[in-house]
Amino acid sequence: ISDITKKDFIITSYNTESKVTNSYLLPNSIQEQIIIGSEIGDGNLHQLSSNKIRLRIIHCEAQKDYLEWKNNLLWDNKIEKIEKNGYSEKIAYRFSTKMFYKFFDSYDDLLSKLDILGIAILYMDDGSFSKSKNSPIYSMCDEEEKVRKLNNRINEILNIKGVVRSYVKKESGTKINYIV
Repeated sequence: ISDITKKDFIITSYNTESKVTNSYLLPNSIQEQIIIGSEIGDGNLHQLSSNKIRLRIIHCEAQKDYLEWKNNLLWDNKIEKIEKNGYSEKIAYRFSTKMFYKFFDSYDDLLSKLDILGIAILYMDDGSFSKSKNSPIYSMCDEEEKVRKLNNRINEILNIKGVVRSYVKKESGTKINYIV
């Protein structure tokens, strides 16, 4: 496995009758951290089969360079421009990765693989820099227990004792959990 590098394909089967190749990528350790940080942050995973997934990432125009950096490390996928994204109808950019091997079994397993690079990706996705003592990480996860587990994992890695807080958006009623 150590000889596998960025953009390598792992061929899993070949059907000679239909000439269809079923292949998927095996992420290296850096790609795993980008995937983990992005999944917890602004990205989302799409399950394609029991062990194959795809990551979809979308960022605003101000984060286009950051999106391109992620894309270059995640197999150079096609980037799409969205003219009117979401409620604000502002320009955004997105890409979906090629199919890759699902390297975790659950949210807890995903968190156990999180390291400092994954935390940096998460912070760049959902963090908010403040000149005060607090620089919160916001999460759209409505499951407070998942955010508590994330907070504990960050504490294990960085020895930073955060506090999980939440508020409800008045317009939508959506609960936002965050770590301060």
